[in-house]
Amino acid sequence: MAVVKSHPSLTEMTPKHTIARGPASKQVVVTVYGVNFLEDAQAQWNGFNRPTTVVSETELRVTLTAADVAEGGVYGIRVLNPEPGGGASNTLSFAVHAYVMYLPMMIR
Repeated sequence: MAVVKSHPSLTEMTPKHTIARGPASKQVVVTVYGVNFLEDAQAQWNGFNRPTTVVSETELRVTLTAADVAEGGVYGIRVLNPEPGGGASNTLSFAVHAYVMYLPMMIR
């Protein structure tokens, strides 16, 4: 009898955004919530596998590299359960905001 695996479904993640700091960026661990996460589920960042720790059927953590968050933009996070059955979840958007430094203005 074959075991059929379910598609994962994402509902929430934290954090949902970070600030790009170019070469000074640091890795970010994102906690993803949803349903049907299997112990061998794999998280993806814009279609590329990232280190994933499955905490439970409803929670996992994905580690984004410093390079992933070095530049501003909106990127996708999704989860894959292995075949047979399995498949890809919906995609949640993760925003990397551009770093802006405000300098004081002096008027003479």
